[in-house]
Amino acid sequence: MQTEHERGDTASGIECYMNEFGVTKEEAQMEMRKVIENCWKDINQEYLKPTVVIPRALLMAVINLTRVAEFIYKDEDAYSFPKNKLKDIISMVLIDPIIT
Repeated sequence: MQTEHERGDTASGIECYMNEFGVTKEEAQMEMRKVIENCWKDINQEYLKPTVVIPRALLMAVINLTRVAEFIYKDEDAYSFPKNKLKDIISMVLIDPIIT
C-alpha cells in the first residue's frame, strides 16, 4: 500500500475497509478474502444452474476473466509489479508449455 501512496494512486479496497471499520490491515485482508470467496460461490452457483439463458461460452469467458483477475491480484499487485512472479508464470505458460 505504501507504493500506491507514493505513486499517487487512490485508496485500495483494503484501505477503504480499514478506514470504514477501524480494523488492521490483516483483518481487512481476511474480510476481503471472505468477500471474494462468497463471490466465487455465487459465480459457480449461477454457472451450474440448468435454466440459465446466457450461453455457456459467454459465462465461461466471464469465469475465465475472473480467474485471471484473481490470479493477478490475489496476494499482491502482480500487474504493477510483474517481475515478482507474473513474468515467470506467463513465460512458463506461453514460451515453455508442458507438452503432454
